[in-house]
Amino acid sequence: MTERPLRIIISLALCLLIAATGCSESQPVTGGVDARDTVRPIPFPDLDRLETASRKQLEEMYERVAALEKSSPDSQLLAKAYGELGKIFHSHELNDAAEVSYRNAELLAPDDYRWTYYRAHLFRKAGKTSIAIRGLQRVIELMKQDVTAEPQQFVAALTWLGDLYQVENDYDNARLMYEQAKKINPSAMMPVVALAQVDAAEGDHASAIEALEAIKEAASDATIKNLIHYQLAMSYRAVGKNDQARELLQGVGDGGRATVSDPLLKSMHQSAVNATRLVRQGNRAFESGRVGAAIELYREALEIDPQSSFARARLARAMDWTGKTEEAVSMLESAIEINPDAAVLRGTLSRLYRRQGDMEQARAAIETALELEPDNITINLDYGQLLMDYLNRPDDALGVFEFVLEREPASVRAHAGRAAALRRTAGCGAALNALEQSHSALPDSHLLADGLARTLLQCESEPPVTRVMTLAQQAFDADRQSWRYAGTVAMAHAAAGDFDSAVSVQQQAIELARSAGTPTQRLETVLQAYSNRQKGPAAAPE
Repeated sequence: MTERPLRIIISLALCLLIAATGCSESQPVTGGVDARDTVRPIPFPDLDRLETASRKQLEEMYERVAALEKSSPDSQLLAKAYGELGKIFHSHELNDAAEVSYRNAELLAPDDYRWTYYRAHLFRKAGKTSIAIRGLQRVIELMKQDVTAEPQQFVAALTWLGDLYQVENDYDNARLMYEQAKKINPSAMMPVVALAQVDAAEGDHASAIEALEAIKEAASDATIKNLIHYQLAMSYRAVGKNDQARELLQGVGDGGRATVSDPLLKSMHQSAVNATRLVRQGNRAFESGRVGAAIELYREALEIDPQSSFARARLARAMDWTGKTEEAVSMLESAIEINPDAAVLRGTLSRLYRRQGDMEQARAAIETALELEPDNITINLDYGQLLMDYLNRPDDALGVFEFVLEREPASVRAHAGRAAALRRTAGCGAALNALEQSHSALPDSHLLADGLARTLLQCESEPPVTRVMTLAQQAFDADRQSWRYAGTVAMAHAAAGDFDSAVSVQQQAIELARSAGTPTQRLETVLQAYSNRQKGPAAAPE
């Protein structure tokens, strides 16, 4: 898009916006040389939590600003220094210092939209929506006067402003912002998704469905795709199409918020010498399935800060994912040497030892973790599983799971673990009774639904096949990637005498297990039994 049409679009948007909301509240900040008398001292925060390289960068930049305050007559140069310092503070979430730095930059260079933009985002994150709205209105006004402003910067500013209007339930102005963003960049996904959200909020689910179906297959970014699927599912559910909604929700979380493609925020995050930023990028790569890229990013983070136990722990996780468990153990052990009081690291190390088959080391690691954090729920759950499944101590495991449930009654893992421990210590009746109570309290838990279905099949001489199938299918519908849940559905088909369906679903379970790197020998034994029209072993592997 050429510059002139872009300015026309933004000008029209602003005219409509001013008419609707009154932009007079967002006045230009008084600036110039006289503004130097009104700049505020920047509070220097405690940097102890930062990496050595990050502390050094901030200290040097802070000293540079202090020197310019004393010596430089150039207000624009000082404004840039304040702004760049603000970006580094901002990237480390040192927001009070960042806000003062941006404010000083605004005072000295009121026509530079960058500092107003970053400051508006600080207000947005702090929940000061009306102030953030006025700031972004001012940013767009400045952008249309600045030939260096890029189209994607306009799109980001308009999209964020629309989001803020949505927070205020001002759907008319939100729609206006998203429509202008879409005109500037018709291929941008987020304005389309945001417009669909506005349609849905106003009850027009048909329009939301039409818009999202049109872009669903084109979405390549995993986070945006997740958001599209979630919003589409909610709209299908609203119009009574629950099957379509259920299918879309498989493997999708609560929708979250996809990241707007934002060059200015990207610049801010990249301004800092920051191993943590690289670790976060590595986490995003790992979660999207790019494990090799994640490993490289974690290694880069360690080059910046070799003492980062966090980066070492994440690298260990990625190594283990690629099958390099021995290297992962070594990396995690080095992380613990750096941070010996990190209970979570020791809990993770216990799981790796367990995967290697070294149960004594696994027990020692997790018991040390519990000494450090005796009330940590995740560590207690892992300890209970280790006691029951690997150390043959179901009585002790039962005590651990009950300890967790006293502190977190809705812990699904603790409910399932308690039932499994009861089955081994008190028999099927106690396990079934516990599972019935747990499932009644937490009816949406697919783990408990699956556990109850399996226990009914294994403990009842004449299991209620229809109910078992309903429970098993509930679990598998919630997670279509679970080989265990697929195996339970196959067991239910076999119990009903439908061996053709049992074979088909068991084959699916085997493929899912292979994809997850899980041994399939016992699953294949069960498949052979179904092929021979036999119900097979009482259970596939737990």
